[in-house]
Amino acid sequence: MNMEQELQEFIRNNLDNEDLVYDTNVGVGGVESDFIIYVPDGRRFTIDIKYWRKFDGYTNQAAIQSKLYKTDIGVDKAFIVIAGLE
Repeated sequence: MNMEQELQEFIRNNLDNEDLVYDTNVGVGGVESDFIIYVPDGRRFTIDIKYWRKFDGYTNQAAIQSKLYKTDIGVDKAFIVIAGLE
């Protein structure tokens, strides 16, 4: 199993353990996310996994993308997970 599969499996297992309803590889408003989570109180969260090589400003890019998910697709929280972030 490669790192991408391991990370997706880790997230999936944790969501399942918490009995959360979620979809994977979902397009919402023209934007695709790795996970969209539907919590019982009606909120929606996204988790998007990035396999970026380090570049100047990559954490800023993740913050900008998270904000765009919230404004463009209307989720309550958007989490960007950067694989290998130290």
